Amino acid sequence: MPAAGPNRAWTVTEIDRSWPTQVDAVAIDPRTLQITDRIDFANFPVAAKLTRWGIDAHMGSLFGLANQLLLAATALGLAVLVALGYLMWWRRRMPRRVGGQGIVQAMHKLSPRARWVTATLALLFGYCLPVLGGSLLLFLVVDLVAVVARRTGPGVVRRDA
Repeated sequence: MPAAGPNRAWTVTEIDRSWPTQVDAVAIDPRTLQITDRIDFANFPVAAKLTRWGIDAHMGSLFGLANQLLLAATALGLAVLVALGYLMWWRRRMPRRVGGQGIVQAMHKLSPRARWVTATLALLFGYCLPVLGGSLLLFLVVDLVAVVARRTGPGVVRRDA
């Protein structure tokens, strides 16, 4: 990469995505063409290496075509599971007038400890993965609205009556 200024070093970076991964870099003084700094992937801490490998695996560039096929199969499998989940729900849902059990109602059946663990994990995932947290919050709000609508809506059959 060209230097940022006249007295700044140039950088040369090697990125080899084969296994084992190599992400080495050197800084070169433009006046003397001497190496002024060197970063070797072999000297990276374990956490940095795992991060690099995780990114490369996630991007499908770590093991080439095999990695890309595995990622495609995983994505297709997730899409099929989502579609089958909705299909199973649609086939087994209870009639509207009786009312089904939502996640909010199911949470009340858990023990206090199980509720605490579930809520803590949901908050932790929501904080670490904000898009997941937002969709989880939206799901809970929709489920809560559905529970309230079932309890107060017309045609509700009460079991205690």
